Amino acid sequence: MKNKFSKSFSKLHGFTLIELLVVVAIIAILASMLLPVLSRTRERARQTSCLNNLKQIGLSILMYVQDYDDYFPDNCLTLSGWGGPPAPNAGPNNTYPTWSARLYYNGYVKNVKMFICPSYIEKRRGVSNEWLYGKYVGARDYAINAYLSTWGLGSKKKLSLVKNPSRTILLAETGRADITDRYYSGCYAGPQNDPGVRFVYFGTHNNPNIIRILSFPQNSPVGGNNWLYCDGHAEYIRDRDLPKATNNPIYGNWYNQAWCGN
Repeated sequence: MKNKFSKSFSKLHGFTLIELLVVVAIIAILASMLLPVLSRTRERARQTSCLNNLKQIGLSILMYVQDYDDYFPDNCLTLSGWGGPPAPNAGPNNTYPTWSARLYYNGYVKNVKMFICPSYIEKRRGVSNEWLYGKYVGARDYAINAYLSTWGLGSKKKLSLVKNPSRTILLAETGRADITDRYYSGCYAGPQNDPGVRFVYFGTHNNPNIIRILSFPQNSPVGGNNWLYCDGHAEYIRDRDLPKATNNPIYGNWYNQAWCGN
């Protein structure tokens, strides 16, 4: 028995260098296949969290609308409009509060973290914070439809005058370069003769290249954004599914309904 055991044991040997290299190569290949999947799964979770943020903000805005004679919250204007003198209750940038600051200070939103998209936390390093001089200034990750609030594009609009609330945009995703810049607290699209969406960062979610485009993307193969509508529902839309920003009736109809509420 002893001799048989000794003979069988002597046949056992360790891995050769080539065999170890093959195993390491297989592990590396599997990791390269799994890591993108895990990254996409993480981004989908962030996308869902962002979508929930928008739904909660939508409910807050609708409550505000009920209390303020059917009007949407004003957004960051001086006393006399563009370039006017500072308002009596102006913030650090000599403007009225942004739409999100109004929701927060009037108690419609209890926690300003609701205004933060989880996908932006790492992408906006070095960008100024939402607070200035100890005062909350406004959301940096979401912008209100400028055609519905006072933002230099005419008078604000009542919710009851929006013909199709389920298809009219209320909030879009954005990324403010400077929290004191009033332009980035609102967003809008140009008419058919001047097409293009301004101050929306496209490709926010599920875009491996993290490409942010400030104007309407002509051809964006990957990525998309969450959009909040005037009826309070939010949905994710791929950039490539949006109408092309060209001078055509399809874009014109979308502009009139989705942005102007007509």
